[in-house]
Amino acid sequence: MTRKTTVSETTKATLKDAFWELYQKKSIEQISVREITDRAGYNRGTFYLYFKDVYDILDQIEQSLIAQIYETPLMKYSGTPCDLDTLISGIIQIYQEYFSKLKVLLGPHGDPGFTIKLQDIIKKELSRTLSIPEGFSQEAVDYYIEFVTAGILAVVMKWISGEHSFSLEDFIRSMVHMLAPLSLLEFVE
Repeated sequence: MTRKTTVSETTKATLKDAFWELYQKKSIEQISVREITDRAGYNRGTFYLYFKDVYDILDQIEQSLIAQIYETPLMKYSGTPCDLDTLISGIIQIYQEYFSKLKVLLGPHGDPGFTIKLQDIIKKELSRTLSIPEGFSQEAVDYYIEFVTAGILAVVMKWISGEHSFSLEDFIRSMVHMLAPLSLLEFVE
C-alpha cells in the first residue's frame, strides 16, 4: 500500500467519523458538509473528493456495516442447520459488535432506507431457511415472510430503544424461541 493510499483512507475515515459523531445527535437533514469538514479538520473540497453529499457518506457507512455483518461467522454459516447455542452466540456477536451503529440507524434519527436494507437481509435469510412445500403459492409465502420480518424488526427496534429489562442474551434467546416455530410451520393453501 502506498503512502498516498494510506493518507487517502485515513482522510476518508476521519470524515466518516466526524459525520457519525454528528449523526448520533441529529438527523441527516440537519448536518451540513461544513460541519463535517470543520469537525474533521479538512476543507469542503476534500470532502467532495470522497463523497457526493451527506447522503452519500451515510450510504457508504451503511453499505460497509452491511458488508461487515455478512462477514460474521453466523452469516457465513447461514442457510445450513445450526444448533441453538451457535445461533444465539452468533446473533449476540452481531449485536455486540454493531449495536452502537444499529441503535442510531434504527432509532428516531435513523435512515428509513437502512431499515429497508435490513428487512431485505432478514427476508433473504428467512426465504433460505424456511421449508416451503412444493406447489405452495409464492405470493402467500412472500406475505408471510413480510409479516415475520416486520415483527422481527419491530421487536429489535423496541429493544434497541432501551425500553427493556432483558439482557442481550435473554433478549436473543427469547427471540430465537419465538421464531423457532417457523421451522415447524405448515402452510395452508
